[in-house]
Formats: sequence, C-alpha cells, structure tokens
Amino acid sequence: MTTFSFQETLNYFCEHLDAELPKGDHEKEGVELEINSQNVVMLPTTPQGGASLEILLGLVLRPIPENRLKELMTSNFLGVNTGGCKLSLDEDGVCICLKIETSPSTPPQENWEWLHRLLSIAQSWVKILSSWKEFIPLHTPPEERREKHLGEKV
Repeated sequence: MTTFSFQETLNYFCEHLDAELPKGDHEKEGVELEINSQNVVMLPTTPQGGASLEILLGLVLRPIPENRLKELMTSNFLGVNTGGCKLSLDEDGVCICLKIETSPSTPPQENWEWLHRLLSIAQSWVKILSSWKEFIPLHTPPEERREKHLGEKV
C-alpha cells in the first residue's frame, strides 16, 4: 500500500493555493491555512503521514439545551449531516469545531477534496448554529456579510 507524508500533502496544498509554506517544523507544529477568510488548522496525525483538518465554528456562551445537544449528536452519528466529518466540543464545552482525520494512505488529492468538503460542511453548520442563542460564530461567509450590510441600508 502506498503511503504519503504530511509534507507531501502540505506541498500539494501550497501548489494548489499558490502559496508558500511558512518556516518551521510542520511535522510537529502543523500549519494554519486561511481560505476565504476561514481558518483551517492542519496537523499531522499518528501514524505519521495522515492529516487532521479542523475548523473552529464558534463559541458556546451558555449551556446547550438537551434538545440541541441531541440534534448535534444525531447529526454527528456516523457522519450523518456532517459529510463524514466530526462535530465536537472542546474539553470546556466552549468551542464547537468540525474536523476530519485522514490516514497515511490517503493521497494528497483526496486530502484536498476533504479540505473542500470540510469548508463546505463548516459553512452549513455555521448557518444552522447561528440561529441558536447559545452560539456565536467565529466566521461569517463574505456573501452573508454583504447580505446583512445591504439589508441594513434598506
């Protein structure tokens, strides 16, 4: 079975994003990518070669009601409504993030496709979660900012 290094995936991403990698030990520190004003943290997984891609969706300001927690759990079960990604809360229950982990046998092209899926699913979840009083999004897509701005002028 062919395996790919984390560095090969990073190089592939940089080539397609027309960007240069920052200096540093990417195998230990990972990188943070900004794509369409959305931050994606990319870290190597163990065993070496896989990639963990994560987007912080937003903050939970107060405890989430049971019915909303059930909605999150149901949507997260086996990747239903998450496109195979995982919704998770941090240890303190303050941040909601969406992430995916790939293996060393995942080709860079497939990691690239996972990145696009992650960005798309994150955008959908931010729309859903933004209607919750308990949730504050950390990213508003540019088209939504324009719509809000235009709506205020009318």
